Amino acid sequence: MFKSTKGLIFGRAKIFGEETDGSTDQALPPITLDAGAVQRLQHAKELLTPLDSLGIDTYPIENAKTVFGQYDPDLRKHLTRLHLPELSDRLVWIPPHLFKDIQQVAVGGFATVYTAGVEIPPQTYRFWDELLLGDRILLKEVDQTLLQELVFSIELSLHVVTARVFGLSQNTRTGQYLMCMEYARGGNLEQYPQHSDWHTVFEIANELAEKLYQMHKTFMRGTSFSSVIQRASRQT
Repeated sequence: MFKSTKGLIFGRAKIFGEETDGSTDQALPPITLDAGAVQRLQHAKELLTPLDSLGIDTYPIENAKTVFGQYDPDLRKHLTRLHLPELSDRLVWIPPHLFKDIQQVAVGGFATVYTAGVEIPPQTYRFWDELLLGDRILLKEVDQTLLQELVFSIELSLHVVTARVFGLSQNTRTGQYLMCMEYARGGNLEQYPQHSDWHTVFEIANELAEKLYQMHKTFMRGTSFSSVIQRASRQT
């Protein structure tokens, strides 16, 4: 459960650090995971579908690579550190010094969520506009003991119409990794206007049911979606 803190403004990259862009010429030491975390992460990675067999348009990924592909060497180093090199063709690395106008919007039990603008090269504006619906993105902290959440979020965003997860970054002051995704301007359901009519409520409920069905369909593969989540998220 997230507690809204919308309006808490930090300005240009003050909390993510301007001293470094997260790049390094050195290999990064892998994070240490206990046996349970390793098992959960391995199970989550088994659910990944090769991009060339998805049967979907991969232009959002291609656009992201056009804008941030120059940072792919850093992406691979950080993903290797997280035991997730398999995600290198699905994500881009966004250096933290490119974030601006950072706002903290919610705090939960495991993560803090921010929105931010991103400074990008002018020659890539067209690709950025095609990638996102607006000029801001959502940044969610990645709990390093729950890395399977990152895998699930990326896989779901490819199969189901959810907020697209397209990047990874890092709060260089704390070392916390950040999942970069589309920002839903309407907020969450708790923030949705209370005066919405029943027709709108029905449309939202129908859309959620369809997405839940697609989630089951995506992760079924001989078992139930709920059992997948339970096995992948169970604490040992």
